[in-house]
Amino acid sequence: MTKFGIVLIQNFTTTNKEQNVSHAMDLIRKAVQKYKPRLVALPECFNAPYLNEAFEPNAELVPTGPTCVKMSNIAKELGIYLVGGIMERDQQNPKTVYNCATVWGPDGILITKHRKVHLYDFYGTVGFKESATLTPGNDITTFNIDDVKVGVAICYDISSPEFLMCYKMAGVDLMVVPMAYDHVCWGPKYWELIGRARAFDTQVYFAEISGARNTDISKYVLYGYTHLIDPFGHIMVQASENEEILFSELDFDEVKRARREITKTAHRRTDIYDRYLRK
Repeated sequence: MTKFGIVLIQNFTTTNKEQNVSHAMDLIRKAVQKYKPRLVALPECFNAPYLNEAFEPNAELVPTGPTCVKMSNIAKELGIYLVGGIMERDQQNPKTVYNCATVWGPDGILITKHRKVHLYDFYGTVGFKESATLTPGNDITTFNIDDVKVGVAICYDISSPEFLMCYKMAGVDLMVVPMAYDHVCWGPKYWELIGRARAFDTQVYFAEISGARNTDISKYVLYGYTHLIDPFGHIMVQASENEEILFSELDFDEVKRARREITKTAHRRTDIYDRYLRK
């Protein structure tokens, strides 16, 4: 199978959307110049603070909004595949907003977009209710880079093992997951645990991309620690809490080796699982 390089960008976000986008584009150029990757990925809501009150004001049409135009242009300029999370405004109903990950090809054309399926409504130490302002998506999302099938999900989507198994059964080799875990509860407790578990569940390369720690500008403080996990569940590279660019070379024969050595799919008992999951 194909081998190619991937860059994960953990950018710092301010309250200035235009400044955030411009800075992210600068980081992409810097990363591509240094590493020459095929694929670059940015975090969830990379262009604005991750806050309910900021979602609707910063939402834009896909693919014609200002952030989308910048992503399209830089993907074409640098000849890369690019994934980045923004808030999407519905074409027909401008007040309907989706948490969206857009995917751009080397020709600058929008390949696909993923609308977050599982909205984050959590009432723990750091409370948040995405459903107060956002509408959920209804499907898995995949695209191809040569013979590699790439899956795209967003943050709380990966808390559902059943949802991630849909990607495995669809033949995905790499998961790209823009994230926004908080620095108090979900980050310290579950960031590494869930990422490694889902990588092992699905036996794929698993990229979780967070924004950098943003204590000065947001009451919802991001965790950081963007990382890439191999198909055996081992962390390959990991950032700190600060702004950082990660690079790794992916050998997709490792996906085949993981599935050959740990033959979990062949041992699935769907006759039992489906009996209970249908309830």
